[in-house]
Amino acid sequence: MVVGASGLRMRVNRVARPLMKKRQKDMKKSELAADTAEKSFEAVRKELKSKRSTIKKASVDLLKTAKVICAEGKMVDKMSRKMWELFQSTLKKKIRDALSLKKENDYQLPLGQVPILLNNVEPELLDQVRKSLGEMVTALSSSTDDDDDEAEQNEDEEEKEGCAEPAVDSRRAIVVDAVDYTIARRVESWNSRRQPGKTEIELSRPQLVHLWKKSNTRGGDFKQKRMNHVSSATLSYEHTSCQLTLMLNVVAGEANDVDPEYPGTSVERLRNIQAARVKSLSVEDLSKDWEEVRRTILWAGGLKDLPHSQPGQGYTGHSFNDDNHCDLTPMLGDVAHNLHGGEIRGIAMGNRLGPGIEIASLPELGPGGSWSTCTNGCHLDPPQDVAHVQFRSRIAFKLVWAPPDFNSFVLVDDGGELLNQGRPKGDLPDLRMRRGNYALVKGSKCPYLTI
Repeated sequence: MVVGASGLRMRVNRVARPLMKKRQKDMKKSELAADTAEKSFEAVRKELKSKRSTIKKASVDLLKTAKVICAEGKMVDKMSRKMWELFQSTLKKKIRDALSLKKENDYQLPLGQVPILLNNVEPELLDQVRKSLGEMVTALSSSTDDDDDEAEQNEDEEEKEGCAEPAVDSRRAIVVDAVDYTIARRVESWNSRRQPGKTEIELSRPQLVHLWKKSNTRGGDFKQKRMNHVSSATLSYEHTSCQLTLMLNVVAGEANDVDPEYPGTSVERLRNIQAARVKSLSVEDLSKDWEEVRRTILWAGGLKDLPHSQPGQGYTGHSFNDDNHCDLTPMLGDVAHNLHGGEIRGIAMGNRLGPGIEIASLPELGPGGSWSTCTNGCHLDPPQDVAHVQFRSRIAFKLVWAPPDFNSFVLVDDGGELLNQGRPKGDLPDLRMRRGNYALVKGSKCPYLTI
């Protein structure tokens, strides 16, 4: 009988398989391990190749995605800033329109509650409003009172435009920058379903002027003798509908209590100090014994004479008694607790003055408080002294010892105009201090101090 090839193979396998099993059974442990390793090696090699292919594809996709995030992120940041600028412009226009004379109101100035509505306001715009208010309340020394271009320069590092420029290892830098961008911008929250709720922010007049000082927050026609003005407002935001409402509280009369350039100034207090006290003094009043004159200057500036108090607890023994503490600054109450952020050369970080200001200030001159702040930096334009930077306030007056003998002094206002002068007697501050006082002021805008 003739056996075919397939039948022959079947017979061989039936005979060989038991022999192979026997051979494997008789293998030593080392031989068995080597045989198993060879099979495992091939299985691992194939699996590793497959996973590497998967990672390679994912890494290519990751790099592409990171490049998209970095490129599109720059555009998103530019558009976000543009949206904030347009939001401000729109709100300013609505404020002007709401407070202007209109035919439908018989050209009467508005009074009472005046609502302003704005639809489709993204939540990030509300966050930006909060940020601007926070800068004012906590420091009032940032440049957000200035033009928008300057404000952009002072944004936090996490708000830098898009991703940073790639480093030497561009692939790694792009991926890291993309991750940093998504975390800093909270990208996962973009275009998410709105959470129900309502946010309300009470805005004082200084805050309104700080946010929208270029709008007609005074109200009415500026050519009229009597005008209405916005005293406060409530900003409401509906999170579900993204509708923002600004309810203006308009009262009769012209506003005279806010300095748009230096909103930390207690304007009422400043005017009372200058008109009711400093200008009411005669040259003779300011030419008596120095200690009596100094107490008179403290009284005129709204400060108590507290030479025995502890520093930081109302002590005024140094006020107008050295070369530097010669600016009388009238600031609003919430501004008095501002801290120094390091902007002023020669002034300690923090420079906590608030508690002492509250203790030493005379209340009858108006809201807020007074303090004898440091003069150094006043010769720069704009002034970079404690009053103008830390407290964002004008000075009511500055005491300057005048050359050539430095035995007389002048009191000048924030613009350098003369308010009063005197030639005191007795135990004056050390001549070195008086000369140093003049040196700090020399070169400023005071026309009375040129030799």
